[in-house]
Amino acid sequence: MKMHEPLSINMFTTSVDAGKSTTGINGLFAFSQSLIDCLLRLKPNEKDKKELISYCENEYKGNRVELDNLREFENSYTSDMALWWYTRESFFYKTLNAALRKQNIHMIFLYRSFIADIYRQLQHYQLQRSIRVYRSQLMSIDELDYLKQNIGQFVSVNSFLSTSKQRLIADFYIGDKTQQINLQRVLFVIDANPKVISAKPFADISTFSHFADESEVLFMLGSIFHLNSAYQDGDKVWIIGMSLCGDDEHNLKEVLTDMKKQNGTGETSLRALGKLLWTMGKLDLAEQYYNRLLEEISPNDPSLRKRAYEGYTVKVCDFGLTRTRNETTRQSKSDSTLTCTLPWAAPEILRLECHTDKSDIYSLGVVFWELATYEIPYYEYPDDVIRASVLAGDRLKIPDSTPSVFRELIKKCWAQNPNDRPNSSDLVEIIEKLIQVRGNSVLFLLYFDEP
Repeated sequence: MKMHEPLSINMFTTSVDAGKSTTGINGLFAFSQSLIDCLLRLKPNEKDKKELISYCENEYKGNRVELDNLREFENSYTSDMALWWYTRESFFYKTLNAALRKQNIHMIFLYRSFIADIYRQLQHYQLQRSIRVYRSQLMSIDELDYLKQNIGQFVSVNSFLSTSKQRLIADFYIGDKTQQINLQRVLFVIDANPKVISAKPFADISTFSHFADESEVLFMLGSIFHLNSAYQDGDKVWIIGMSLCGDDEHNLKEVLTDMKKQNGTGETSLRALGKLLWTMGKLDLAEQYYNRLLEEISPNDPSLRKRAYEGYTVKVCDFGLTRTRNETTRQSKSDSTLTCTLPWAAPEILRLECHTDKSDIYSLGVVFWELATYEIPYYEYPDDVIRASVLAGDRLKIPDSTPSVFRELIKKCWAQNPNDRPNSSDLVEIIEKLIQVRGNSVLFLLYFDEP
């Protein structure tokens, strides 16, 4: 147990007198949980592993022992060795724990497949009975006071939490006094019930550990605990009582359910990660992962055209005058010889009036709507209903989650009167202004943002 390493936590509080902004506290809590959820479901690739190896080579340059460990890891690591590597005193534990403790998001991103391996092993070896475990810790007075002031609230731990089944071992590590000024000796007494629904896994990892005699029980990073009590014993050790909680605890259910909805279900993506970081105000990181997405996919990759279909090609100009071809999307013939891609056709085209550049701007507005929703415009609507709706000035519903600047741009593009739509040069000017105000990442956000 690394009692000298700071314990990185986030607080969820229902109190308005917790000494910090409740919104800020709960925002960090939700973000840490959402980040873990997103990264665990984000598929890794070989490029990420190579970048991690390269980082560690540079970090431990000249350290022959760690470089040998790194070569061993690179050549022999398998998913069933994750816990073994985590408990080994090597670069793996050091860099991973430092990243988690400091919330170095990019390093956590690079480590995500190995974190997922640890998660699966903890699930597999999950303890089946309730247990009480112990964790000794040196804490600053401010850190301790923060916990004491929030008894009855919830904390999430940003790293894996190492504990022991034996109090004597925890007492041994904490010692009888501390030589460091302003550090307090703290003993966490943790009750964990495996039957708590939606709690993150915990397991006895003694058989995997390089320190089997510590009777180590490891809790998954992001585990949530309820702060039950705090008191000082006769040896002037602060005893903090906690119990493991699930995501569906009454006070947490609403915020965590909303968080999960934002991430969606199934495999996540760099788009989802970028959106999460953007939402939390980490704009530079968001742009970094949008750029990474663009670097990793080719122009013909299906993920660039998430709504596209086999055998179809999207055209962004001359929608209203498109002629019949095998690769065009849904087309309808009007009573004249004109063939149009109906869902993208401007009202003047449906009235068989002259096609202009403003007709293409209308079509572009529908394309922007697709980018905001990842949906097919007027999907399964009969042609006559589409035509009647467009001619009447009715438009597709723009999701409430769409950024306001993008929402207004869509509305301008598909205005009923062609004269109310921007021309192509106006559109370029609008987008350039957005870039100046919001930064280069704005276009990536508009095009790749998840609904």
